[in-house]
Amino acid sequence: MRKRNIIIGIAILEILSIPAAAHLHSNLDFKNRVNVIAAEIEAPNGVKSYFITSDGPFIAIGKDLTGKAMIALNQTGQLGDVSFGETAQLPGPSSACVDSLSAQEQIIYTASQATVTEKADVLSGTVLFTLFHDSAIQPEIRFVQSSKAGELKPTGSCR
Repeated sequence: MRKRNIIIGIAILEILSIPAAAHLHSNLDFKNRVNVIAAEIEAPNGVKSYFITSDGPFIAIGKDLTGKAMIALNQTGQLGDVSFGETAQLPGPSSACVDSLSAQEQIIYTASQATVTEKADVLSGTVLFTLFHDSAIQPEIRFVQSSKAGELKPTGSCR
C-alpha cells in the first residue's frame, strides 16, 4: 500500500509539472539563437585577424578604435598549413572602411547572413576577418549575434 501511494504521489507531481514545463519552453527562443565563434590569429602590430564562423547574422564591435581602419574578409584561403572556407560564404561586404571619432564601443562591421552554408567541419565554414588599424592603438574587437547590438551605433564610413 505504501509503495502504491508513493507511485501515485510521483505521478501527480509529474502531471502538475507539465504546465510549468510548457510555460518555460514557450518562453525560450530556440529558433533565433545564433552561434558566432571567433578565434584571434597572431598578427603584426597594426593588424588584427580572426577566423569567424557563424550560423546567422552577426556584428563586429570595436572598442578603443579611433581614426580610419580598413576591414577585409577572405572567404577561402590558406593560412600556413590551415585551409579555410571551402564551403563558406561571405556574411556581408568583403571590405569596409571605418572612421571612428570615439574610443567607445561601436559597431564596425555588420554581417547580414551566416558564414556557414552547409554542415561540414568548422574550418570549412570559416572566413578570415582582418582589421588594419593605426599601430599606435590597441583596439579590442568582439563578435556577437546581431540581436545583441543593443544601443550600439555603427562607426562612420570613410569618405
